[in-house]
Amino acid sequence: AAVSAAGTASITDAGRTGSLMSVGGMDAATRINEYLSGVPVWAKDAVESPELQGCIIEIDMSGRAASIETLRVPCKEEFHEGTGNSDQG
Repeated sequence: AAVSAAGTASITDAGRTGSLMSVGGMDAATRINEYLSGVPVWAKDAVESPELQGCIIEIDMSGRAASIETLRVPCKEEFHEGTGNSDQG
C-alpha cells in the first residue's frame, strides 16, 4: 500500500473476507484438482482461519489521500454447518 506524491492511495489487492486457507474463498484442494484436471467441480466454502483484510485511507481536506494502512483482523467466529456462519436463529 502506498500514497503517491499526487495524493493517490493504492493497494495491489483491495482485501477480502474469508479463509486464509482457501483459493478465492473455496476449498483449496478442490480448486487445485479442478485446475490440474481441467474439469469444473462444485467446490465447498473454505472456513478455516477466517480473516478480514482491507485498508484504511486517511483523506485530507483537498480530497487527496494523506496515508494508507493495511488492515488484517483474524475472526473468532466459528462456522456452523447448515446455518451459515452464525448459530443465531
